[in-house]
Amino acid sequence: MGIGRVGRRYVGVQAAAAPAAGRTRHPRLLRRFILERGLAFDLYKDRYSAINLVSVYFGTWNDLWSQQNSTTVGSWNEFDWFVGVNVGFAQYWKAGLQYVVFLSPPGNFAQERNLELSLFFDDGSLTGSALSINPYVKWFNAISGDSTVVVGKQGRTYDVEIGMIPTLALKKLNGVPLTFLAPTWVTVGPTTYWNRGVTGCGLVATTPCGLSNAGVFSTGLTAKLALEAVPPRWGNWYVKAGFQYYHLINDSLLLAQTFTGTATSFVTAHRDVWTWIAGLGFNF
Repeated sequence: MGIGRVGRRYVGVQAAAAPAAGRTRHPRLLRRFILERGLAFDLYKDRYSAINLVSVYFGTWNDLWSQQNSTTVGSWNEFDWFVGVNVGFAQYWKAGLQYVVFLSPPGNFAQERNLELSLFFDDGSLTGSALSINPYVKWFNAISGDSTVVVGKQGRTYDVEIGMIPTLALKKLNGVPLTFLAPTWVTVGPTTYWNRGVTGCGLVATTPCGLSNAGVFSTGLTAKLALEAVPPRWGNWYVKAGFQYYHLINDSLLLAQTFTGTATSFVTAHRDVWTWIAGLGFNF
């Protein structure tokens, strides 16, 4: 539905950086549930116009962790809400603007207000090929609040995500309504985005963290099957399943795990994390 990425703390620190939010084989991770809901509406659509699409969307993102055991909110770990607009132009390009707020029901962090700008290129529509690359770039501006990566600068900072979504649409080859997607990206930003001077990247608490502009590298594979047996008047339904791999380049993301309680020390923090994906959805 064009909702985009939310749950930045999940992507940047928890799922990508910590067992507490990832779906890996670590026993602490097997009872985590992520729920994202949203709606998108096309306000304008004309494929032959210079501006060929204008759509708006809004939604929520929730993280439930069975082992949190909060006396006030139980397993409710994080709540985010977001609203945005996408504009398609020059047939193959799409620009997006999203405002998203991260909230912590148990009070683990102060409200975080963020703004994200994005630009996508749809080379599949340009070439008509079953195989496309779909490059994009996102600029994430942390406006105010706590650090979205825990130990970084608190507000007035940013990072940039540079990625692509290689896609193979089998329907264009043999009529099977199955699509494979391989989301792949890397995040970079100012060194202060990742660390504001917090130490502990070693055996002792006073060990400084190495300064790096790189944050996270991620790649994965998702299979998406269109449920063509469902009548079109009920929407375009699909099921999907896959995995996503995260490699934490920045040591400060390992340090962050010691603050979120997902690692007992910097040495035991997790640099490589695998998450599993499954879902059912529809659009009109």
